[in-house]
Amino acid sequence: MDTNTINYKAERAIYYKVLVGLLLLTAVTFVQPYLFMTHSTFLAQMAIAVIKAWLIVMYYMHLKGEKLIGATVIFA
Repeated sequence: MDTNTINYKAERAIYYKVLVGLLLLTAVTFVQPYLFMTHSTFLAQMAIAVIKAWLIVMYYMHLKGEKLIGATVIFA
């Protein structure tokens, strides 16, 4: 096996972990109003949404390794 195949498999595993994390956060989004922080649902929902958006931007839009573009996105 060459190093490209090994790197690809490791990178693919990371994307699957991010996908599972996003699915779990989506499930938490649906059950949150019934289980915890019932008095501040909006705050909890927004916090979950920010975490999900950060995961999508960093991993699926490939901005994790970019310094300048990442700073521009944060600034915007």
